[in-house]
Amino acid sequence: MGDIIAASIARLSKVQIATFFSNNASVTRRRCDQEAERLVRMSVHPTSVQGGTSYTVVSDDETRVIQFRSDNSPLDMPILE
Repeated sequence: MGDIIAASIARLSKVQIATFFSNNASVTRRRCDQEAERLVRMSVHPTSVQGGTSYTVVSDDETRVIQFRSDNSPLDMPILE
């Protein structure tokens, strides 16, 4: 059962990543990855779970997370508090 759930989450994440870049055509996944790698000074990869309105990557050592969001979908800071 766990393998089915993991596969479903992986498929959903791929769709969410494609949707994010389709809705934000002025930026590419490659450009986001390059910027994240510049910021964390190492390779990055997409997180296993993505949001519906963002693109999130984690550093290879899994100590830093970078999230890209569109202007019309700012991060809700009060929710994080």
